[in-house]
Amino acid sequence: MSSAIGRAGGQPACPVVHLLNSETAGELNCLEGAFHRTYCESDGQPCKLPFPIGDYASLITTFGWTSLCGGQLTEVRDFMGEMIAPDRASRLWDLIEQCKGKQPTEVGFVAGNAMTLLAAIRNAALDGRDLSRLVLPGISIRGRNCGQSNFSDSVLDDSEFIRTDLSKSLFTKTSLRGSRWSSPGLQDTAFDTADFSDVELEFNDYTYGLSFSPDGSLIASCGDTREISIWHIETGRCIAQLFMKKSPIQGLSFSPSGEFIAAGDFGGVIRVWNVRSGNLLWESKRHKDAIRDLKYDSSGERILTAGDDNKIVVSQAFDGATICSLKTMKKPMSVAITADDQFVASCSSNTGEVIVWSLPDNALVRKWKAYKHTARSATFSKQSNQLITTGFDFTGPSESRQASMYVWDVPSCTKIRTIQFIENGGLFHGSTSPVARLFAGRDENQAAVWDFESGQKTATLVGDRDWLIATAFSNDGMSLAASGTEGIIRIWDLATNSLKKLIVQIRYCEGMILKNPQGLSKHNLALLRERGAQI
Repeated sequence: MSSAIGRAGGQPACPVVHLLNSETAGELNCLEGAFHRTYCESDGQPCKLPFPIGDYASLITTFGWTSLCGGQLTEVRDFMGEMIAPDRASRLWDLIEQCKGKQPTEVGFVAGNAMTLLAAIRNAALDGRDLSRLVLPGISIRGRNCGQSNFSDSVLDDSEFIRTDLSKSLFTKTSLRGSRWSSPGLQDTAFDTADFSDVELEFNDYTYGLSFSPDGSLIASCGDTREISIWHIETGRCIAQLFMKKSPIQGLSFSPSGEFIAAGDFGGVIRVWNVRSGNLLWESKRHKDAIRDLKYDSSGERILTAGDDNKIVVSQAFDGATICSLKTMKKPMSVAITADDQFVASCSSNTGEVIVWSLPDNALVRKWKAYKHTARSATFSKQSNQLITTGFDFTGPSESRQASMYVWDVPSCTKIRTIQFIENGGLFHGSTSPVARLFAGRDENQAAVWDFESGQKTATLVGDRDWLIATAFSNDGMSLAASGTEGIIRIWDLATNSLKKLIVQIRYCEGMILKNPQGLSKHNLALLRERGAQI
């Protein structure tokens, strides 16, 4: 029999090689018909698999010998998911039912692997299931709805739930030891005496951009969710959501009047909405690749965008018509414009270069290599006479790289100050205060504020654990917002350097009840509480 997943070199199969054979799908009695037709005998006739259909006990040394979750067997899992006929999902459910109430030594990974394969079949319904009293170690469920299911008295050790909807499910006396949970939906889920020992819990929702409304009452955020959320700061409520069609959003800005909001997405499209009505005013594709940053000029009549097509595009704010296009270096990370609208600057994440133009005549002022490795952000001071950039001069482990903040005179573009700090996150958008000589960024594991005139750090703002990606000052300079990878916006009062508002953009744990958790770390406890869990 000729097959892409046959025995390697004709050698006797060990248990792992069994997983690479169509034997497994044959034993499961789940093989897609196309494989019978594709893999043929030497005479060209469709192959007949001579494997007996196995029950759970006979599958322990083959299909149930080890977990399909993680390592090199991930590819095996994905391939087997394609081999299984969607209409044979009931066979996998039967296997799982056979394992109910059995001990780990009796079933191995049979039930867990069956559940993993079910999760790989797109039209297999996983929600509303009774999965209690089961040994389901090492299951892998990604992006599926498993809500309203009962996992009580089950073993889910060393499993992974990646963006899995588990809302309204029950976990009573469930063992979750060593499992990995990434952005799970846990709304109205009940955990009672569950074992969370060595659980890895994370909520990865990248927030790439922040913008305060001119009056400071609202803040807008954008990121991986492909939508702009507008939040009322005092109440923490989301009052509007504005949607991009296809791509994540990295750049956004309120207009100077606060009447409009503009955003640019990874598809190169700019969109502008009326804030009060939520109506889309116009959209236009202005870049061939991702837009990395977006700014209004001080008059609100022009929108500037930096794109991965190595251009800064200046567009009319009222209809999107192109005014001019400024060619930059590779991968411009940001775009900045002086308060008097005289100069525009950008920096390259690819080459470490910085470039400055005179906007009235679109003339190049200077282009120079400011960093040996990469430049992360560029922004002007409120007086329009200084440019502040951040970046790396040395390569090294991403956990603790020495970063440099350089202050440049404008328009001479000569360096007048160097400030060193540790940048171990992914800061894309640093910001300067509109009323003071302050720059906000990240130093080690905290948001920080520097006086770029003296070079002194004026504040370390405790509270953010995730990578810092964006910062924004309010127009009065009294508040600073920061966001990163956890989907949380933190807003500090700079008069007291205290946290005045924490906005959780997606409340994954709203209504979640957690009773008597076992082995739950303080870090994970805080993550759950922040997202609405009741403990």
